[in-house]
Amino acid sequence: MKLIAIFSVVVMAAAFAGVYGYNTIQPEPVQLTPPYAFSPNDVVSELLALAFVFSFSLLFFGYGAPLALGIEGVKFASLYTTGAVPQSYLLLMLPQVFLALSATYLGQGLLNDYQGKGIWHEYAKKSVIHFIVALILWAAVFFGRPYLPI
Repeated sequence: MKLIAIFSVVVMAAAFAGVYGYNTIQPEPVQLTPPYAFSPNDVVSELLALAFVFSFSLLFFGYGAPLALGIEGVKFASLYTTGAVPQSYLLLMLPQVFLALSATYLGQGLLNDYQGKGIWHEYAKKSVIHFIVALILWAAVFFGRPYLPI
């Protein structure tokens, strides 16, 4: 389970670096959009992004997390390199990592329970803790960004 989470973060960083590198080299940067309705600095869009990461990461018992974070890495790099968002906006990637971790815990707990290896309640407790941490981080970053010196 931890391997999936680490791999997901690596995929997110690689996707971000790839799009960032491509857009800084090309004279006209490519603007990529996520597969859901999104506009930066909108509360509903940001909550939709969090819901996308959690639900997509939960697919296939948590094995969808690398793809979900990869999509988000591409989105953040595209928004940043095209000048649509400031540098402080990139801090919103951290709550998404915690949400993917939460979905991974829940998915692995359900898979282990289905296979008869364990009780999913213990995984669900860890999942809820990570979910709450992600929401608190998101609220702190989203509403605290105007006060950051970055």
